[in-house]
Formats: sequence, structure tokens, C-alpha cells
Amino acid sequence: MRVNGPAASTCIVGLAGTFDVASYGDQLLPRLAERELGARLPLAEFRRFAPFGWEHPTVMDGGMMAEPLGRPTAQRRAELADQLDAIVIGGGELIHDRDDLLAAKYRADAEETIERAPTRWFIEGVGPELEPRCPTLWHGVGVPGDLSGETAARVCRSLAGRAYVSVRDERSLARLVAAGAEGAISIVPDSGFLVPRLFPLPVLQRRRALHHMMGWLPVGDYVVVQGNRSILNQVGQLCSALHTVLDRHPGLSLVTLETGPGDGEAAFSAAVRAAMVGVCSMPEALVPEDVASVIEGARGVVSISMQASITAMAFQRPTVIANLGGRSNLTALAELVSPMATCITDITELPAALHKALGVPCDGRLVRELQADIDRHFDRMAEVIEQSSSTGGDVQRAQRRSSVVAAELGALRRAHAVRGRQLSAERMGRAITLDAERAALDALRSGLAAADERLVEFHENHAEFAAAAQNQLADVSARLVEAEHRQQLLQQTIGDLEQQLLLTEAALDAVHRTKLFRLARWPRKVFGWFAR
Repeated sequence: MRVNGPAASTCIVGLAGTFDVASYGDQLLPRLAERELGARLPLAEFRRFAPFGWEHPTVMDGGMMAEPLGRPTAQRRAELADQLDAIVIGGGELIHDRDDLLAAKYRADAEETIERAPTRWFIEGVGPELEPRCPTLWHGVGVPGDLSGETAARVCRSLAGRAYVSVRDERSLARLVAAGAEGAISIVPDSGFLVPRLFPLPVLQRRRALHHMMGWLPVGDYVVVQGNRSILNQVGQLCSALHTVLDRHPGLSLVTLETGPGDGEAAFSAAVRAAMVGVCSMPEALVPEDVASVIEGARGVVSISMQASITAMAFQRPTVIANLGGRSNLTALAELVSPMATCITDITELPAALHKALGVPCDGRLVRELQADIDRHFDRMAEVIEQSSSTGGDVQRAQRRSSVVAAELGALRRAHAVRGRQLSAERMGRAITLDAERAALDALRSGLAAADERLVEFHENHAEFAAAAQNQLADVSARLVEAEHRQQLLQQTIGDLEQQLLLTEAALDAVHRTKLFRLARWPRKVFGWFAR
């Protein structure tokens, strides 16, 4: 790797891409470019540009927001050419003409995205006329589809005489050649393979300790699975396949990971959690350090994301690329890294592929070869940038610096105006909220006073009820004592009568046994007959 010493010239480098999109790859790539070019150009200053920039803030950028590219007018292109020594386009799948497709990523109207025409920036840069003083460099870009018509012509005009052009796979090169592009076009692996340089292992371990503390990760070994809405209809089959693998590997847990809030990754994660028991889940909108930390600590990774798959391979983790939709960029990646990673195109292939990946240690030789290719790529870009910055002389650099300072001052003034409007809106909103809260507080106080009154009334009624109950209880107790006394008297009377009955029966029995009673038997009968 080429590294410049302190004598390297100062320069201002623009990085352009979809760096304002909330996704792991879009936030990772500019940081890698800044690190690698900064190691070769230690006095370089980097400015990020994106279609919407700070007009479309995202949590995933970690506060490192890009500047808006603006519309590709001649004035805006001349402005950037005056301020920058070079502009680096990429990485990512940027070379196409479908600006309307980018609207969904920004949740913006298609008309607004088309008006900004970000794909013209990505293809043309500052334009062929201004490239002699501000070279445009393609940094491992992808060409997702065939180019034709005006787009193909624009690409050919832009690449003619360009100092350095690189794409990330053979398929992208073939599409450029088919469109009629001429000149040297390099193929360079995706710079995501350098992610271990960006995130040292102690940083990732500290992040993972935080994830464990939050309960997002299991205690033992785990497999990461990542998907999006494109495979929602296959979640049942996917979970069945994962069950098969987990049964063959006791002790493994499953963790769902979202590389961005777009593309329905949250819905996929929720569907997996609903279909399987004991699945851990990372929250959405993580910064790149968190995503890399989860992948680096995994026993294996199953992913539909190109950058997540590359990160897994860069950390030498068993990887299954789930190309279930037949995406060309994943097909090209699989061709590049075979046999280091397994690519499946049908869900039924997952159990065998993941079981095999978990059982075979990763060979890091291919990763090191790819990293060496990427280093040579960054060396070449650094040479072009340094040559551009050294040709203008001190006067031009001073003019460029003055232009940058003026642009930054204008940006600060605009930001201050926006902040003032935001503060005013926030104050108005807080005033409205305060009024509502005061009304709610008054209502609560009224309710509390009414409750106090009801409580006093309840206590008074309770005292009266308790006194009446006590009186009734005393009266009942007295009646009970009187009834018990009467019961005792009745029992005594019954005893006396029973005693008298016994005496009477004994006396009667004695009379029946006398001789006189027996002799009077017939006179009594005669008397009875006459008495009738």
C-alpha cells in the first residue's frame, strides 16, 4: 500500500454517492474511502456529497452528514470544480438512469428526485469540459442493468479521456463495453472487504458487550439471518430450513439483523420472530459499528445484503449469500468469492449450504488477495488526486480554498436560517403544547378536588354506617343473650315436667297393681255400658 509522507500536497476531495440513505452499505463506503485515501493523502480534506444530503438526515450516518449535490446545472458543476481537486463517485450501484427508483429510498416524490437528477452526477461528475481541472474518478461502481440510448451515449462521452475508471465486477464491465465505452476500465473488488481496518476488534467487542447488556444478543453462539420484503413469502420455508440446521447444531441461537429501515427488513425480522421461538433481534437503524459488531461475533451469516455478506467474509465468518431474487450484484459477488462463500438461489438449498459452511473453517487467503487488489486501486486514485492538486499551483489552491470557505460560510448562514426557523417552529409548538398541558393540568386539579370531596363524603358516610352497624350489633348481641337465657329456662322447665311425668307414671302403675283395681274391673265395665 502506498502511503504518502508529510510532504504530500494539500487537497480537497469530494466523495459522491447515496450517502444520505439509511443503509449499512451507503454509510460504510464513504468512511472506508476517507480512511484509505486519507492514509495515502494525509493532508487531504474530504467532503461528502449526496442527492439530498443534510436535507435527508438519517440516524445511521452518526452525525456525519453529506452536503446536497444540488441539480447538475453548469453553474453548480463549475462551483464544485472550483472547490475540489477531484471528485470520487461511488461505490454502490450508481450507473443507471432511473432517478425515479431512488425516490423510495428518500420517501420523496419521483418528480423531485428526477429534477435533482443524481444519476447524471454519478455518470458525468463535473462534466468532460471541467475534468481537466477537477478529475472525476469512478470508485468501484456497479452497473445494475444494460445501458442504451441517451444514457449509453452519456456514459461514453463521460468516460472518454477520464483519468481513472473502475467497476466492481465483470458484469458491470461487460455492460459498459456493450454500451460502447472505450478506454481502460479496471475491475476492483468492493471496498467493503477492508472493513476490519475501519473497525478495530476492541471497538467491536465493546459494542457487542453493550448489545448483550441490552438483551439483543444471546449468551452463546448465534447465526445471523438478514432479509427483506422480497422474501417475505418464503419466511415459512426459511424458518423450516433454519430449524433443520439448528437441530443439527445444538447450542446455536438465531439473531435477526436489519441493515437499514428501508426495503421491509423490519417486516422480515418480525415474521421470523413470529414463526420461531427464542429468536433474538437487533433494533433497526444501527450505526455501521453495530452492524459490523454483530456480524463479526456470529458463528455464521445468512444474508440477502451484499455489504452484510462482504463484511461477514472480511471477518472470515461462514457466509451463505441468499440470492433468492436472482440479483446480478449478488451473482457477481458469488462468482468473485467462490468457494469461500456459498450462494443459494432456492430456499431448499439453505440447510445443506449453511450446515456445510458451519463445518468448514474460512480460508482468509482470498480475502487478503482481494484486499491487495483494493489497495492498488486506492493507490491509483491517490496518484490521480495528488497529480490534480499539484498542477494548479499555490494561487489556484488559495483560490480553491477561498471558494470553499465562501461555500462553507454560505452553508453556515443557510443552516443558521434553517435553525432559526426550526427554533421558531419549536417555540410555537412548545407554546401550543404548554397551553394544552396547562388545560390538562387544570382538568386534573378539578378532578382531584372532586375526588377529595367524594372522599370526605365517603368518610362521613362510613362513620355513620359504622356507628349504626355497631348499634345494631350491640342490639343483636343483647337479644342473643336474652334468647340464650330463655332457652336455659325452657330447658329447665322441660326437665321438671319430664320428672313430674315420670312420678305420675310410677304412681299410676302402682294403682294398676292394687287388688281393689283388679276387683273393680267388672263393675267398671258395667258402668261403662250404662254410660253409653
